[in-house]
Amino acid sequence: SPCSPSSPSRRAKLVQAAVKVNVYRTINYLLQCSSPIQSKVKNGQLEVLGALFNNKTGRVEFIGKSPHEEMILSSSLPSSIALLLRQAQAPRDRRDRLPEVPQKASPGWALQKLTEGNARFA
Repeated sequence: SPCSPSSPSRRAKLVQAAVKVNVYRTINYLLQCSSPIQSKVKNGQLEVLGALFNNKTGRVEFIGKSPHEEMILSSSLPSSIALLLRQAQAPRDRRDRLPEVPQKASPGWALQKLTEGNARFA
């Protein structure tokens, strides 16, 4: 049946939702862990927008800013402390899987983490 969790259309919708969540989580991570990105976004010099690439059509669908951007940017805590607090509040099984963040995350490191995260859903 089309409502069955194992139906192809249901699986496709779940995969699509998971990919969008991953894109937004990656944006949130960049906003939380990169002081230069955070600063430029706050000052209006940079926008961080999510996008989905369709392998079949070659089209890119822009899905916009993270729904949590305003909250992340308005936090009075330094981004590294805010991230540690979120990790501490995460359920135990999730805490064990969160990546360690270098003191100063380089753009190359962030791109590597983005690529690894996206590979999980490809």
